[in-house]
Formats: sequence, structure tokens, C-alpha cells
Amino acid sequence: GINAEYGGGIAHIFVVLRVLRVVRVLRLARHSDGIKIIFLALSTSVSELFFLVFFWSIAIIFFGSLIHYCEGSINEHFNSIPRSAWWVVVTMSSVGYGDCVPETTLGKLVGSLCIMSCMLVLALPMTVIISKVTRTYHTYIQKENRIELRKQIQCDTTTIQHSVTAV
Repeated sequence: GINAEYGGGIAHIFVVLRVLRVVRVLRLARHSDGIKIIFLALSTSVSELFFLVFFWSIAIIFFGSLIHYCEGSINEHFNSIPRSAWWVVVTMSSVGYGDCVPETTLGKLVGSLCIMSCMLVLALPMTVIISKVTRTYHTYIQKENRIELRKQIQCDTTTIQHSVTAV
């Protein structure tokens, strides 16, 4: 009745408040150099991340359909393309729960190709993204060093001016 609906509404409010607490913690991230560097690197790697997600999606659709047609009539875990796509996601992310595995030789071959292609799909863009993170880190450190050097020079010139005016 009404109490259950009211209690459910309050529960949703508490969930929203918990999420807002997490957002508040994320605001503190602007004070962390490491998180700033990661956000800068990710913002410069948008095209590579899009490339990664695009090819990962194509691989999920392709291998999900392929394993469904190889195993669907034999193995109940692959009786639909979405369930087969879930297997591809688990396999490509190297989680490998083991709850559904191909039983036929052809299905095992598709699984092996899925794993090997995932290494290529993930490895190629990741090297570019990691190099951008490294480049962003070095650029950020150089910028911070320049700012620190300017502050030190301003402090030194102020000290020299005070000593000259004192003489």
C-alpha cells in the first residue's frame, strides 16, 4: 500500500544522496595531480577510445553471432545471440567465468580466435593511449616545474629589489 510506496520513495532518496556523496568526492579530484593527468590524457585520447569501443563492439557482434551459429543448437548457453554476446564480452575482457564454454571443436576454434583477436583489438589502441598518458604526464610535470621556477625567480627578484632599496 501507501507505506510500501512511501518507504520505496525514501529508499530512492537515500540512493540519490549516496550518489551525490560520490560526486562530492570526485570534486576533490581536481586537487590531485594524478587524476588531472589522467583526465587530460583521456580527453586527448577520445578518438583512440572511440576506435577501441567501436572495434570491440564489432567483435562482440561478430563473435557472438558466430559462436551462436556454431554452438546454439548443441549448447543451451549459446541459444541466443545476446547470451552468446555476453560470453564474448566475458571472454574478451579476460574474466572468463567458466559458466558457459564451447563444446564443439568449431566452437572452441571460434573461442580461440575471439581471444586472439581481442588481444589485437585491445593492444593496438592501448599502446597509443598509454603513450599519450606518458606524454601528458611529462608535459604536466614540465609545466609545473616552469610555474615553480617563475615563482622562485619572482621571489628572488623581489628580494634583490628590497636589498637594493635598503642600500
